[in-house]
This record gives sequence, structure tokens and C-alpha cells, in this order.
Amino acid sequence: SELSEGNTAAKSLQEQQSKLAVETARSSLESAQASLKAAEARRDTARKQKEAQPSLTNASIASAYANYNNAQKQLAELVDATLPQEEANAQANLDQAKANLKNADANLNRQKTLMDKGFVSVQVVDSAQANKDVAQAQVNSAQKKLDTIEHEHAATRAAAQVGAGDDLGRLVLVRAEELPAVA
Repeated sequence: SELSEGNTAAKSLQEQQSKLAVETARSSLESAQASLKAAEARRDTARKQKEAQPSLTNASIASAYANYNNAQKQLAELVDATLPQEEANAQANLDQAKANLKNADANLNRQKTLMDKGFVSVQVVDSAQANKDVAQAQVNSAQKKLDTIEHEHAATRAAAQVGAGDDLGRLVLVRAEELPAVA
């Protein structure tokens, strides 16, 4: 009877261990199934992204073309309209400063003549000399400004002719040709 009770206890323990093993196996199976579903979802997402990528790339290329063309138009406008206008304005300022200098010089000479004849004081001549000096400084400043603008614009025009942006455009074209066509 003791043997029978021992066998019964052993069987009961074996059954419990078997049930526990079955539960553990079921739990492992459920976990594996959940992992499989998650992996399938990631795979499906990756496939969708892969399918969408060419059209996204093409959209990016189209946007780059539009930006590039816009930059080219802005550069052309800068070179064709803005730069010449700035140069013309600087030249007009220089011409005006030269005219003011000529007038100040003539006024100084008149005042000196009048002073020599005793009609005006030294103070009037000094004032005329100061006006001439100011006018000369304005000519110098306007000339430097014109020289600077011409130098900067020459560099801008040279860069536009070299077509620094053309390298970007060629790169975009080459990359676009490497990509598969999207229907």
C-alpha cells in the first residue's frame, strides 16, 4: 500500500510537472506567435516603405529641380538687373560728388578773389575751404564705394559664369538617372 501511495504521489507529481511543462510550452508558443506577428508587421511596414521610397525620392528630386531653377532665376535677375542698377547708382553718386567738388572749388576761388579785394573776411574763405575739403572727401568715399561694388559684382558675375550651381544640378541629374523609374 505504501508503494501504491508512493506511485500515486509520483504520478500526481508527474502530472503536475507535465501540466506545468504544457503551460510553459503554450506560453512559449504564444510568445513566439506574438513575436512572429510583430516581425510580420515590421516586414509589411518595410515593404510599404520600400515601395514608397522611389516616389518619395522622385518627389525630392523634383523639389530639388524646382529649387535649383528658382536659384538660377534669382541669380540671373541679380546679374542682369540688380547689379547694373547698384553700379549705376554708385556712379551717379560719384558724379554728384564730383560736381559738388567742382562747385566748392569754384566757390573757394571766388571767395579768395573777394578776400584779396577786401570784400570778405578770412573766415569766409576758411569756410569755403572746409566745404571744398568735405566735397573732396565725398568724392573719395563715392569712388571707393564704386570700386568696391564693381569688384564684388565682378566676382558675382564670374561665379555665375562658372556655374557653381551647375555642379549641384548635374549631381541631381546623375542621381536621378541612377534610380529606377517609377510607373
